[in-house]
Amino acid sequence: MKEFLHRAIAALGGDMTRQGTEVRAAYARGVRAYLDALAPPAGLSRAASLKQLVALIGAAVLARGFAGVDDTLATDILAAARDDWTES
Repeated sequence: MKEFLHRAIAALGGDMTRQGTEVRAAYARGVRAYLDALAPPAGLSRAASLKQLVALIGAAVLARGFAGVDDTLATDILAAARDDWTES
């Protein structure tokens, strides 16, 4: 479920600047809820949760950009993010 959520956050992120206040506020609430759910089970501080989220989103965005062009690089990026996630 966590993997799906960070991908949804990444996929929608670029569209938020074109949305109205109500939609951006809902998006912000969703990101905050994700961070709140992330910290306790993983035992992460707020700062560590933010770093994890940023790394996961960055990996998803980069990998999506390379998909079909350099699948090896896309896979390597996702694997690195996954490995970092599972080590935390």
